[in-house]
Amino acid sequence: MTPWLKKALPHVLAILVFLVVTVLFCKPVLDGKTLNQHDTGIDGWRGSAQNAFDVKEKTGTMPLWSTSVFSGMPNYQIAMEGKSALPVDINKVFGLGLPKPMNFFFIACVCFYILCVVLGLNPVIGILGDWHLPTPLITHLL
Repeated sequence: MTPWLKKALPHVLAILVFLVVTVLFCKPVLDGKTLNQHDTGIDGWRGSAQNAFDVKEKTGTMPLWSTSVFSGMPNYQIAMEGKSALPVDINKVFGLGLPKPMNFFFIACVCFYILCVVLGLNPVIGILGDWHLPTPLITHLL
């Protein structure tokens, strides 16, 4: 076994473990099931963004500030139009093409693992400790 392969093996195994756990944990997504959430539904979002759409209809450009939500807030958090400056969708690349919200869970696991490796922890600890921080956070966000 070559030295670079020996160094890369724990990291490749970690990514494979994260992929398997992500598919098992988020299996309902593959079955087409979704959670009905009040803040991500089309009605709640449309009501928050209506002011921005009215301004766009009058001026032709999306406003950068909304006065209708929380007495004013940046509009990019509600409704913003625009194209990415990057040629590819970063979420699809780092999320290995997994559907939402599976890609968020996978990316959170990989990022926590990278943090553990950068902090000098054993990769096994990074893999096992991965479900103590991102899992409750991601399940709360889902």
